[in-house]
Amino acid sequence: MKISLPQTHKLKPGNVDNSSKFQKLVRSLAQNCLVHLEIGFEDNEIRTKRSLEELIKAVNHFHQQVVADKYSSLETIRIGWKLKFALGPILQKVLPILLKKPSHIRHLELNLDAAIPAPTLQKLIGCTTIEKLTLRSISILNRSVSDPIHDRRIFSFDSSWADDSVVQALPSLSPTVRKLNLIDCEIQEYQIPRLCDALQKKRGLQALSLRHNRNLEGGWEDLFSLHVKSLDLSLCDLDPLDGMNIARALRKNRTVKRLSVAGNYRMTMAIPELVEVAAKTLVAFDCSFCEINDDFQSRIFKILANADHCTIRSLIVQGARIKDTKWLIQCLKTNKSIQRLDIHHPRDASKPIGSNSLTKIIEVVKKNYYLQALKIDVLHYEKKRQTEMNFWLQLNKCGRRVILQECQESPTPTMQWMEVLRDAGLTGNSDLVYWMLQNGAELFSTNDRSRHYYLEAVPK
Repeated sequence: MKISLPQTHKLKPGNVDNSSKFQKLVRSLAQNCLVHLEIGFEDNEIRTKRSLEELIKAVNHFHQQVVADKYSSLETIRIGWKLKFALGPILQKVLPILLKKPSHIRHLELNLDAAIPAPTLQKLIGCTTIEKLTLRSISILNRSVSDPIHDRRIFSFDSSWADDSVVQALPSLSPTVRKLNLIDCEIQEYQIPRLCDALQKKRGLQALSLRHNRNLEGGWEDLFSLHVKSLDLSLCDLDPLDGMNIARALRKNRTVKRLSVAGNYRMTMAIPELVEVAAKTLVAFDCSFCEINDDFQSRIFKILANADHCTIRSLIVQGARIKDTKWLIQCLKTNKSIQRLDIHHPRDASKPIGSNSLTKIIEVVKKNYYLQALKIDVLHYEKKRQTEMNFWLQLNKCGRRVILQECQESPTPTMQWMEVLRDAGLTGNSDLVYWMLQNGAELFSTNDRSRHYYLEAVPK
């Protein structure tokens, strides 16, 4: 059976049984037409047993349809925290059926704010099709709690019931998981060795997020010894000492290439040292909202301007108020590694870069063949000039640097583009030929004496 036009449906707890939205959800799920299923994120709740029974019935029909069709449209399941009595049945009856083969759920998110039995969690995270797993605000409860009044099996929402964190369930993690998010799960320093021991055996894991676990305070060498390429330590309330220890662990690191320490406002003093190490080891670094003042900004951009063999391609420093642009401009002049630089404020643009500084930045960007994205806060009436700057960034995205041949005898970058075009023809580089034909007429003018072609494009 061929399914067309799959859609995303959200189940809004609290809808009456005969509501059109609930019936549409049940019908779509039963017919194997859903791509994303979200339950438990609305203000109300599933109040009737009948609603829950209809959902379970639809899930059974879904599995039968998947078996018959040998095809599953459902890829993402997100479970929210507003289910109350329905949480137990959904975790123990609904999810196991949805995760059962031949279904192919790629992303599972449990955003529960609850303690749940370890066997229940182990069974869910062991699904061998999951590639991305998000556990948010979950603790482990080793026994179930019953509601004697309504004779329903529920779980306690009181964290005092929990005797351990989700770390104890991680040995059951599916080897297919590529990205693991353990957000606000109250993971502490003493649990890090156990966490790393469980994850060391999951060689397919590429990204780990410990965002908003505010009691880490150590275990950095163990974390950086993991075979992951991306590590998120944002909003963990880290201090300068943590920052220094992270820098030491990062020096020994051979696998982590993307690191985020965003939102750790107490770490300010350690950021320059982190940047110095990151410039030699990472390709992406995010230190947004770390209270980086003018002095630390200058030190950061000075490090990047003078860094030999810099590896960073993406640097995000959102929330930093740029006043002195001297070292920022020098960084844009000399650093040929950074392709994305984000120093704007996503919510408050009340302190933009001045007109004179913007003029200098635009002039530097024109001569920078590597930067592809630059986000800065500018004055409202300077938006047009920012568009002019973006023109050059777009050219860099098109591959402007492939035709740049720096002349060693002259400080002026020159390119003998006819020779580059000839080489492209000999090697069959059709992308370069296409770029030259598309942009060459507007971007180059002839100097008869030197037979060089200088880039003098003017944005339209």
